[in-house]
Amino acid sequence: MKTFALGLVYPAVLGTMMVLLFTHLAAAGMRALQQIPFLFGVLIFAFYSFGFIHSSRVTPYGRPVFLLDLFGSVLIFFCYYFLGIDSLTAPDRSENLSYRSFYVVLLFVVISPSVRRQLLPNSKLGPTKRDAISALAVLTVSGGITEQLGVSFFQFLQPHLVLAILFGCLTWYIVQISKEGIGS
Repeated sequence: MKTFALGLVYPAVLGTMMVLLFTHLAAAGMRALQQIPFLFGVLIFAFYSFGFIHSSRVTPYGRPVFLLDLFGSVLIFFCYYFLGIDSLTAPDRSENLSYRSFYVVLLFVVISPSVRRQLLPNSKLGPTKRDAISALAVLTVSGGITEQLGVSFFQFLQPHLVLAILFGCLTWYIVQISKEGIGS
């Protein structure tokens, strides 16, 4: 299972994500660096890359983690689809998209690290700093969903702010794993 996931699934998904991002960048030019959907795509690529590195160091790699990784890989493609960066030939849909569907799928993506830690037999008991990072990401994405539903209290949580907070979460996560060790 681990060989299939790490030798085939993760590299295939990462390669596809990279091709889609570079194709989008080539088509949109430097304008892509100002597009929120493209930047979400870059963020998801970075998140998934660290997930790959982490998975390669996890032992034992059992069926529940394998199934979570497969589910996460499918979710990544749905994220790219809802962001409008899902095809090499489709017209750019990223300008006028609704983030609601993207946020719903992204919610499951940001929950997955905490679920993964609970599935590992040698995980630390009790909440960790990484769980706090995951909780902040979940709250941010949940707030984004609420904003997309039109709840006025969350009007401030526009996609650019959700993106900025999630980039902060990813940066905090990278710092945290460098302190703890990426495989823990």
